[in-house]
Amino acid sequence: MLRSLMCCAVIGFIAILSATPSSFGGTVFLDNFTKSNQPLVGTTPNTGGVWTNVSSTSNPIQIVSNAVVMGAAGGEDAMSLTDGIVPTNVANVIHTGLDINVSTATAAGDYFAHLGDGSTTAFYQRLFAKSSGTGYVLGLVDTSGTGSTITYGSTVLSFGTSNHVDINWTALAGNNNDTFALLVNSLPYLVHTWTSATVEPAFIKSAHLRQGGSTSSAALTVDNYTVDAPVTVPEPATIMLLGIVGVTGLGCRRVNRCPR
Repeated sequence: MLRSLMCCAVIGFIAILSATPSSFGGTVFLDNFTKSNQPLVGTTPNTGGVWTNVSSTSNPIQIVSNAVVMGAAGGEDAMSLTDGIVPTNVANVIHTGLDINVSTATAAGDYFAHLGDGSTTAFYQRLFAKSSGTGYVLGLVDTSGTGSTITYGSTVLSFGTSNHVDINWTALAGNNNDTFALLVNSLPYLVHTWTSATVEPAFIKSAHLRQGGSTSSAALTVDNYTVDAPVTVPEPATIMLLGIVGVTGLGCRRVNRCPR
């Protein structure tokens, strides 16, 4: 019910502002970490909000040589709000890109990057790394909850090698069926379909980096972290969404994804 209401609100607001299409689309988050060596938290990305702490203050995430360094011992997690809301209405493809260089990983595996709704509790599109043979494989899961199952790729990647990762999250009509296509260096790597009994969020509002558990996380660097989508809602809409219930019916009639 909550997702249906929020979905309709976002869609209805988009309908109202459709006369100004230049307000929508493009990059809502970008950080190339081109800064002096320092803790990540407190710095400002190229596009998006200030990096803030999510959990733990031990082992702070660091910017070193214009990239983020994340340790295998776990510790601090961080997030940045995106510059605008990305609604998960039908056919809106949310694209995430990042460059990674994994130096170690564990057999258990853990996730190190994900998207969120702006809170510190709802984590989506979780990107994993776990050891495999002499290298590692990447995995992805929609979110946690009953039925949640990670999909891992079969191609083993080499430690100490830079790889560019793209994830395309495609929103579909209905509940619990969105798809994720992960590419490595522009080549298809894995496809994941929503598995959790928890329904998809109405929107995405934050980008996250996570150091994981002390015995399960990977050691890696992250660079050129981006999030973009063809449809976004400008930041002022965050307040206005609360006042557009009266037009949600229009949005619901015009977009198949609502209600969800």
